[in-house]
Amino acid sequence: MPVCFMNEGQIDVEGAMMFGVNSKSCGSPIGFFGTGLKYSVAKYLSRNHSVDIYSGKDHYKFLAVDMEFRDKSFRAVAMSLNGGEPKKLSFTTELGKTWEGWMAYRELHSNALDEKGKVELVEESKVGELVSNNEGKTLIVVRGNDVEESYRSRHQIFCSSQVLASSDSLEVRFGASKYLYYRGVRVHEVKEPFKYTYNVLGSLDLTEDRSLKYQWTVDQVIGKGVASLTDKDVIMNIITSFAREKDLSIGSLGVDDVSEQFIDAVKSLRNDSSLIKGVREWSENAGLVEVREITKLPKLWETMIKRGISFLDRGMGIDVSRYPIKVVDFGGIGKLAEAKNGCIYLDKDLFNLGTKTVTLALLEEYTHLDTGFGDETRDLQTHLFNTILSSLENLLGEPI
Repeated sequence: MPVCFMNEGQIDVEGAMMFGVNSKSCGSPIGFFGTGLKYSVAKYLSRNHSVDIYSGKDHYKFLAVDMEFRDKSFRAVAMSLNGGEPKKLSFTTELGKTWEGWMAYRELHSNALDEKGKVELVEESKVGELVSNNEGKTLIVVRGNDVEESYRSRHQIFCSSQVLASSDSLEVRFGASKYLYYRGVRVHEVKEPFKYTYNVLGSLDLTEDRSLKYQWTVDQVIGKGVASLTDKDVIMNIITSFAREKDLSIGSLGVDDVSEQFIDAVKSLRNDSSLIKGVREWSENAGLVEVREITKLPKLWETMIKRGISFLDRGMGIDVSRYPIKVVDFGGIGKLAEAKNGCIYLDKDLFNLGTKTVTLALLEEYTHLDTGFGDETRDLQTHLFNTILSSLENLLGEPI
């Protein structure tokens, strides 16, 4: 079945086929129709779709014609007007070669939204009626499996679910999603779905195919957006989520850069072990979580620490006592040890897990301070394995 993209006003088709031409009637367009139309035409022709544009009563039909260039075969995009002889344009079906089918649909649908038009999947018999009533309008008709499939799954390309909370930089919408949206349009896909659907309203760097340029920014863009929300309940649901939200980061935002409701939510959850790591770290740096030092230790705890230090010294030649060791109460947030500001911090709950666990914590935090390697990094892992193997070599009295 044909998919029809309908707008008020007549498009200058020949002008739209020129590169560097982009004119929109709205102030903040979603699509980049001057370029996007050419990409869409080329992509659909490469997928054996038919593409027809009706500007008023004029009919522009697009074709792919074979050509040779430097002994290599291409399919040039050609355009005919009202049944006349097709004329080759200045691009081939190689344009947008890396695009997926839904990206071509996105451009045409985005333009319809920008121009306050509409998109419909229609019976073939209705196309003639639309053409006959097209005076002063633009009608784009695309036929093929890809465009029909994209139309039926358009809710995954454009976010349309209910808005639960929003700020100037982010909308949180109902429903789990593995897609990130920018101003209503899909720009990125993650492997693990988010608990909610996120639509970024602030600025984002995009590539030529309108996808997210820097994938590593996903967690920080959403995290900072969440920190600007004013709905405390929504915030609390996000920052305690075990879904993809668990990797969100607040970055270097100061207390004055986040909403009061976000601060209230974090304070309410500061003793909750489900508080996601990025928010917990931010709250500690911002001074929202009070870390209390325990100066009078039970004799058992002192003994466990001494045994751990002695074992690492005798077995691995590591002098953990080079760094001050402090026992603290992290507030029940699930953190058992930390290396910070030249000190090793051990949480009181760590001692419930036995001397071996205390010794492992001493080893890991010592290594952080001694090497500067971060948590859960390949450098840290490699260093620890090398240290263990070196200790075994000394024990056995011979190299590997």
